[in-house]
Amino acid sequence: NSVFLLRDSLMALGGYDERLSAWEDYDLWFRLIQGYGPAKYVANHSYTVDMRSAQNRITGSQKAHLGYQQFVAKHADCLSPLDLKHQALNDLYDRTQRLSLRSSLAFIGHASLRRRLLMLQLRTRLPSLYSRLIRLAKHLRRRP
Repeated sequence: NSVFLLRDSLMALGGYDERLSAWEDYDLWFRLIQGYGPAKYVANHSYTVDMRSAQNRITGSQKAHLGYQQFVAKHADCLSPLDLKHQALNDLYDRTQRLSLRSSLAFIGHASLRRRLLMLQLRTRLPSLYSRLIRLAKHLRRRP
């Protein structure tokens, strides 16, 4: 993901919060939206991300889990119960944590969580099917 903004906006918010172990970019985007209003989504993709070295990324590490915890603690007063569930599920997904079917019930109650929950279950229980589905989705996105 990328974000384009005025430097002055970044500086007014104090830039990245270097006290966070991870999630610094997400924290910055969250504060930008709080301070300046909704972001605009650009649907056309203008670059490709090389994920071949994804195993070296912080996203799936324990450091990332700590960053998630710090983010939630920092912004607890601004996050709804549904927001908290989204963040918890994102943390589990990023770390590829297998979730028991019983634990999944905590997330299944809201439609916006179901797709991510399904993807987590596929990713952890049926990784080869998950990989095929991701490749198919990428192929379909490239078609005009």
